[in-house]
Amino acid sequence: MGTTMLAGGYKVDIAVGALPQKVATYGMEVLNDLVGAKYEPVAYLGSQVVNGINHAILTVQTLVTASPVKSLRVVVLNEKPSSETKSDFTIVTIGSPLLTYASPGMTGGYAEPEDFAKTAPEAAALWSKCRQPIGKTYDTKCVLGTQVVAGTNYAILAESKVVAPGAVAEASILYLWSKLDGTVELNDIADIDF
Repeated sequence: MGTTMLAGGYKVDIAVGALPQKVATYGMEVLNDLVGAKYEPVAYLGSQVVNGINHAILTVQTLVTASPVKSLRVVVLNEKPSSETKSDFTIVTIGSPLLTYASPGMTGGYAEPEDFAKTAPEAAALWSKCRQPIGKTYDTKCVLGTQVVAGTNYAILAESKVVAPGAVAEASILYLWSKLDGTVELNDIADIDF
């Protein structure tokens, strides 16, 4: 998507359901070697050139317990190339939960879609029905979760950008309420830190 990047900042270029090959092969292996939790990638958020390359990945973390608890977390992995075909990865951070998914029988939590990538058209359609804020653009990527209320609450992953020359892209979550009458209202916008 060719965005201008601040020195030391992340180049945000969200790809739902896809990771760079080395990150998918070696990075996720390091992450899933942790005891007590498993991680499934949802979206690649972006990269940062530091001592190596930091990769920000949106994942679903599943705690390995009798009643598994799932939550969305941003994981940052550092890649140091060790050869042309292989890289060494270390975990930099595992962020706080962005959304906690409903456990069986739980009310109030978000329901995880079966396939995040397939929700892109639904996310775009919902956003197009909303009164949108001025000063920033939002390119919706997928539905992260739904919550049944008087209608349905949606958490939608989006790439956002201030409307200004040379603006840097950010990753955001749009919280929308689809009312019973078919109208859609923007409840909140949260920028994702990584």
